[in-house]
Amino acid sequence: MTADLRYRKPVIRGATRPVVGAPWLMPLAVAVVAAAAAGALVVKEVPLAGVVVLVVVVFAYLAQMARRPIGEVLLVAMVGLAGIVDILQKVDAGAASGQAVETVAMVLLAFMVCLAGLSIPDGAAGRALGLLAIFVAFTLVSYSWGTISTQSIQNVLVYIACLLFTAIAATVIRYRPRQLYDVISKAWWVAGSVGLGMYAVGTLLAGPGNHKIISPRPLGLLGVLVVAWFMAGGRVGRKWAYYMVGASLLLTLLSLSRSALAAQFAMVALARFDLRTFRSWMIAIGAIVVTLSIAIATVFLYAPLHHRFFHGDTTTVGGFTINVTGRDALWAANWDYFLKAPIIGHGAGAADRLVSSLPKHSGAAHPHNDYLRILVDYGIVGLVLWFFAYIALLRLTWRRWRAVRGTRTMAEHIHGAAALVLVGIGLTMIVDNPFIELARMAPMGILLGMSLGLPSAKEAQASETAPALVAVPAAGAGSPAA
Repeated sequence: MTADLRYRKPVIRGATRPVVGAPWLMPLAVAVVAAAAAGALVVKEVPLAGVVVLVVVVFAYLAQMARRPIGEVLLVAMVGLAGIVDILQKVDAGAASGQAVETVAMVLLAFMVCLAGLSIPDGAAGRALGLLAIFVAFTLVSYSWGTISTQSIQNVLVYIACLLFTAIAATVIRYRPRQLYDVISKAWWVAGSVGLGMYAVGTLLAGPGNHKIISPRPLGLLGVLVVAWFMAGGRVGRKWAYYMVGASLLLTLLSLSRSALAAQFAMVALARFDLRTFRSWMIAIGAIVVTLSIAIATVFLYAPLHHRFFHGDTTTVGGFTINVTGRDALWAANWDYFLKAPIIGHGAGAADRLVSSLPKHSGAAHPHNDYLRILVDYGIVGLVLWFFAYIALLRLTWRRWRAVRGTRTMAEHIHGAAALVLVGIGLTMIVDNPFIELARMAPMGILLGMSLGLPSAKEAQASETAPALVAVPAAGAGSPAA
């Protein structure tokens, strides 16, 4: 079966708008984004400001030369930026970091793309996206009772970026499903190879747990995204996908990032969790047993990781003495602060401001628990909004994945990656801060949007031209063999 990929115009609630945008949109986007992105840099780093402007201009030029919708190019660019992990965070941009400049630039570009038109998914997908939009709106409203600061703006911009990239991906995949799937597959190969490769070089130079080129914790979070895409890809027969999963697990182990390693192991086991037949039950149980055995053996037999778990700043949890690296004190302070405004919280960025003000933890900048962050910043109301949005997205992507399991199709790959990334990010939020990092939340939004924008299994089966159920070749686009 072949897909009808002729150009069609998406709509926003019935308002027709072209995907590629009006002729005046690109020059305006270039001018606005270049000015905003370079503004903070001009204060101290004039040459770097010029580089930012040049990158934005080149991005716009390549988008037009490639004759691809600007939204598609933006999605690929965001996945590519995820591959450089935390390098931009280490750049001094004067009033802010390079990561802040990146966030502002990508949000503004995403807004410009949205002006060209969006296609809101119907049914459960549209409702799940709407719940996410309500949470993001609440974070903006929190400024009315909170404090505006650089960190609070950075945090809210990341939430906005996640929402915008989800909507853009849902739109593009509806009208260019096969093209977007192929180019995103290639982008993930590039991003994973670059990020994991840089840490591998750093490990060779400085040993496990090093910060030589990129930092261990962000590397582990990149690994969560990589495992989600490539583990789902392996399930549909993508050649070399499991090699990338193995590389991610190995390098996350060498980075000594415990939460990310645990999340990745859980995702590997979950990818095998298929309960449709008795044989599937046996495979799922076996996968869980093997994964747990490897994880436990790794903790107890690999000396650096064992030391990371059980020595240093320890506390007793369930009868075990575990290294919490000072998180218990941070959590206690944030919990006490939450109790002072439990309903709607203290406003965006409050948890970060509190942690930065603690005298005993001057080196920490975040609460290292994003659920506690939501409680402190947005109270019980914010946590309930986030919980319902997250569960709705997880339930929808899981059900869509289950409906196409075993078909070895594009839909199975995309829905599987979306469900797995939600699980992985949700687990790391317990002791980490992916919730406020653009390089984690925007790529997650892209995977979610691709899943939401595809037709459901019933809709795809009813259409003779639906590309979502076309089998994925084992050496398809996006693999080294392509």
